Order: sequence, then C-alpha cells, then structure tokens
Amino acid sequence: MKIIFTFPTFLFNLFSFFRRKVFIRNIAATDLVLDVGSGDKPFWRADVVVDKFLTDNQQRSTGQIIYDQNKIFVEGDVEKLPFKDKIFDFVFCSHLLEHVENPEKAITELIRVAKKGYIEVPRAISDFLQPFPSHLWYCEYLDNTLIFFQREMQKNFFLRNTEAFGSIIYNNPLFAFLLSRKDAAVFISFYWREKIKYKIFRAKSPYRYTYKEKNIHTKGLTAKFSFLLYKVSYIVMTTGFYKKKNIVMQKILKKNYSNETYK
Repeated sequence: MKIIFTFPTFLFNLFSFFRRKVFIRNIAATDLVLDVGSGDKPFWRADVVVDKFLTDNQQRSTGQIIYDQNKIFVEGDVEKLPFKDKIFDFVFCSHLLEHVENPEKAITELIRVAKKGYIEVPRAISDFLQPFPSHLWYCEYLDNTLIFFQREMQKNFFLRNTEAFGSIIYNNPLFAFLLSRKDAAVFISFYWREKIKYKIFRAKSPYRYTYKEKNIHTKGLTAKFSFLLYKVSYIVMTTGFYKKKNIVMQKILKKNYSNETYK
C-alpha cells in the first residue's frame, strides 16, 4: 500500500507547497514586500526579510538558509518590528504565529507595518496528532477569525491519547494521501487587507519551550530535499521575475532605531 500512495502523495504535497510558498497572489511588481519569520526558506518575492535568528541556523527546520544578496536581511522580533507604519505594501508571514509568546502583539505589528498580507499557520489537528516542540499555540479559523488556543503544560486525557496514536495515524500511507489532497485540513492560510480578526484563549498553566543554541537538531532526508527543491525554485523565480529595489534603510526604519542588525 505504501508504494501505491507514496508517489501521488508526493505530487499533491509538492503542488501544495508551491501554491502556498511560491505562487502568492495580490502582489504587484512595484510592491515593497516584507517576509517575517522566514526561517530556512525566505519568500522569493520579499524585498526585506526579518528573522529572530539570523546567524543561528540550528533554529531552522533544515539547518540552512537561502541568503540572497539582492535582499535586505534584518534581525528582529515580530512582536516589535523596527519599521515605520504602513511602509510595506505586502507582508508574508508563514508558520510563525504559532511560535510567538504574544500573538496579539505580532498581529498588531503586521497590520501596523503593512497594508495587506498573507498568513499561514498549522491547523490544530496536525499539532494534536504530531506535536511540534516549539509550537506554543493550537490554531483554528472560524468565521474569518484566526483563533489561538494556548497549549497547557499538563496534557489532558484527550491529548495524551491522541498523541499516543497520532504518529501511527499521521504516517499511515492512506491517511497521508488523503491529507495531501486537501491541504486546508492541515494548514490555515488566508489573505488579509487592513485588518485581521483574531481571538486568543490563554491557558492557566501554559506550556513553555526554551530554545538552547547548543542543541543540535537532526535534519532528516525529507527536510534536506525540501530545502533543495525550494532553493531551485527560488533561483528560478528570482532570476525570471524578481527586480531588486533600491531601498534606503533609513527611510523604512523607525526614527532613532539603533538596535537593528541587517546585511
């Protein structure tokens, strides 16, 4: 059964990946674009890239980063971005908000610095079945509202039993194939303009994650292959469709902002 479903699952996942990471809509050629929380795969159309860990690649899922000399890379926190109000036409924020301590501050900052944008987070069911250590929030989307449920330090009966069988279900070839055909079952992705509706439900005893730079994260073959695949697509898209902008940092940064790290 694994052989039957592996290849079509790969193709559906590949299509989903490019649709969500490469072929983003609502961006004009002249738009100034920001990518916040880029991780190992910066958005190819971004003119400015912000990440909390510019020099520590172990924080990234593949332990690498695509560094593009045509882009400006800034070390910064999404909860306190160093940019002027509405300076960007579009902000790309993918798989970041589930990691932050205060989603309300992060969302407020996204709205403050940009006129419109794209957000993507994992749906709660994926974290139920296969928890990711650094995810602090379970996310859902209902009535055009992004909903955050803070993870509890102590897991309840439902979560303990779901996680016990989650990896078996998640790695089942048939289940993986069915999920690959409908990425909305796994990911929440939406475009926004001017405002973002959200709700936050905090836990009494929240789960905490402490990142230690000395930890060595094992990078699997799948992660390495996905990085290589995106790197090829990044080169193709930037070579064929990206035009470098003449950006003066003093014009986009807040006044008296002296703690920036960029290159």
